[in-house]
Amino acid sequence: CVKPHEPALSESLSEIEFVDVALVTLEYDKILDVKAFGCLLPSYENPQVLGVIFDSVIFPHHNGKFPTRLTVMVGGEWACPDTPHMAERAAVDVVTRYLGISDIPTECKVRMLEKCIPHY
Repeated sequence: CVKPHEPALSESLSEIEFVDVALVTLEYDKILDVKAFGCLLPSYENPQVLGVIFDSVIFPHHNGKFPTRLTVMVGGEWACPDTPHMAERAAVDVVTRYLGISDIPTECKVRMLEKCIPHY
């Protein structure tokens, strides 16, 4: 804890606001033929989605029975979804639009993370 050692710094840090994010992990039977870490989306492209990580490319040793795993970061300063279903819908929409995967995900997991990104 910082407060006993640096009270002024502790006070300044406590004033930082944080935003919520939903992490949506999607798994598909279709193979994503991309060799990259992922992509970030500028807010003018899609204010709900921050980016997509291509988990199956960067962590192939964690691949299970489905060859494509993606983690979509939904929310942040511009628009955090109110429900897991809204987060899933935003994630599927962006994967369809930008990666061309129109299949329904075989698996989907949503984790709603409150106050997880500092907003300076």
